[in-house]
Amino acid sequence: MDETYDGPFYQGFVFFLVSAAGRANHILTITLQIDGFEPNAGILGTWRSQDNPASLKPVEAASSVNGPVGREARTC
Repeated sequence: MDETYDGPFYQGFVFFLVSAAGRANHILTITLQIDGFEPNAGILGTWRSQDNPASLKPVEAASSVNGPVGREARTC
């Protein structure tokens, strides 16, 4: 079985995440994708509230062939 990452390339994507009513929306920006972690790829980026640019936080996560690996995603 081939253990190389063959999933989507997210570098440069900006995701606008709509929050529940009454909560601020968030913006997730993927600035770098690093392939070569067997069936996963590493992604780095930023996460912030749409209403508060000063809330910017770095993010690192893993992405599998099937999409983001939620349990690996975390803010630094």
